Amino acid sequence: MLTVWKALLAGSCVAWILLWFARLRFWCPPLHRPSGNALSWDLCAIVPARNEARHVNRLVESLRAQTAIDMPVLFVDDHSDDETLCLATSAAAEIEGVRVLSSPPKPADWAGKTWAAHHGASASTSEWILFCDADTTLSPDAMIAAKELIDREQLDALSIIPRMKSSRLSVASLLAIFAVARAILLRPASPTRRGLMQGAVLAVRRSVYEAVGGFAAQKGSLLEDVDLGHAIQKAGYRLRTLPPSRLAATEMYSNFGEAWEGIQKLIYPVMGRRVTRILAGALVCMVLIALPPFSWIAGATVNAYAPSPDLFFVTGLSLLATVLAAWFATRILARESLSILSWCLLPLSFFLFCGLAVSSILAYRQGRVCWKGRTYAPRWTPEDVLPSTPLRRTP
Repeated sequence: MLTVWKALLAGSCVAWILLWFARLRFWCPPLHRPSGNALSWDLCAIVPARNEARHVNRLVESLRAQTAIDMPVLFVDDHSDDETLCLATSAAAEIEGVRVLSSPPKPADWAGKTWAAHHGASASTSEWILFCDADTTLSPDAMIAAKELIDREQLDALSIIPRMKSSRLSVASLLAIFAVARAILLRPASPTRRGLMQGAVLAVRRSVYEAVGGFAAQKGSLLEDVDLGHAIQKAGYRLRTLPPSRLAATEMYSNFGEAWEGIQKLIYPVMGRRVTRILAGALVCMVLIALPPFSWIAGATVNAYAPSPDLFFVTGLSLLATVLAAWFATRILARESLSILSWCLLPLSFFLFCGLAVSSILAYRQGRVCWKGRTYAPRWTPEDVLPSTPLRRTP
């Protein structure tokens, strides 16, 4: 038993060192500083929203405050039950360049946000479309930085993952373990490497959006942004995902229940709709995140009463793995806006995350996924979503 314990802890240490080189360079790259010069960009922001009254004004102001870029904003209300539509209409009356639409009644085979985003894209005519979640805000130079990167790398789409923030410890703890697990198991997409795309802030060339079928091709998806990213990559277009930085921030969940529903909706599709991949990912995270600190505490406690060379070695190995884990997690979480206490609770939060993973599998398997006051019945179709396709450049 002690031999297995040593092997797991040694493997954890080696894995953290490898992850430092294999993942941190993707998730913690240096941030390009935009020039600040005025740019010409035919871009329209589409904001699909349902029950986002507490975020409306802040988002609209951040979009219209973009420096050196004059960007119209099209706000699409997805039949909200709160004051979202009223507040958006008031903002449109006060701020030039903002329009508000109410999406038509949702067809039965469409997801709500997908339908609203599709309706907004159809109502705009710009060369580029910026899809932006209603709970997200942008820094004033976010779009300048995006445009300069698109021009420099000749991209067809650019996704910006926002910094997550929450004032509630229960929510922040879930988001912290989600951020670290995401960095361990996934990598952001680049023009030469397939990977994760998140649609909280997504700029996409209209011709590319239409070529892959747009959101109409993902109409029943509950993770339409990730699936759209997969379609763009499968078609061979050039896509980059920027990891969390100062360019964008989001406060997605107001309470623990919302956070549970939201992350539950994410895990199964993000992990490629593969149960084995989810379970393997949970096992990897257990060995890397939970095992070292608990082994250190247990080893130090037992060693205090019944010292032995083997236990001393295990305790030292556990401490080394814990330090390496903390080092990696600190680099990842420094790019988020979560409390330090939520960082310290990572080993405990891991068990909640395991519960979320199982809950996500069961929700999709049973065809009952709840989000924003609606219940969806997605089809249970485990499959790989990224078959090999050569990357190409848009003419």
